[in-house]
Amino acid sequence: MRTYAAAVLVAATTAVLLAGCGGGKSTTSTTSAGAPQSAAVVNEIKKSWTAFFSGSTSAQTRISLLENGQKFASLINAINASPLANQVKASVSDVKVTSATTADVTYTVSLAGQTVLNAATGQAVLVAGTWKVGDASFCRLVKLQGVVPTACK
Repeated sequence: MRTYAAAVLVAATTAVLLAGCGGGKSTTSTTSAGAPQSAAVVNEIKKSWTAFFSGSTSAQTRISLLENGQKFASLINAINASPLANQVKASVSDVKVTSATTADVTYTVSLAGQTVLNAATGQAVLVAGTWKVGDASFCRLVKLQGVVPTACK
């Protein structure tokens, strides 16, 4: 169960980031507060989420893409060791920048081609100039499978 939860989490993040790598809109949209949000920021957020969930992303890189990633290093290393991790995919359907340091992300996670989490919402956070998967979002995904890492308490 723990391995499955980790795989789902990795897949969701990876799919989100990969979605940002495929040609998205080049126009500017607005944030939920009505301020303009650049396509570059949206693409960076998608790229970070997608890389985090990608089965080909190293544990070290995943740790660097997660807010407070070092607190989750043992769990991320376990995720990388799971054969299920390579079967997880995520797609990002929406990114809304909500402040200078946060954005809401809507994504779907699949495992071996089957949707396991549809239109979930999470948060991206800007840390030291890099958009990362918010640790609260990671914890929510892991908790869906009954796993509560110490770092989430």
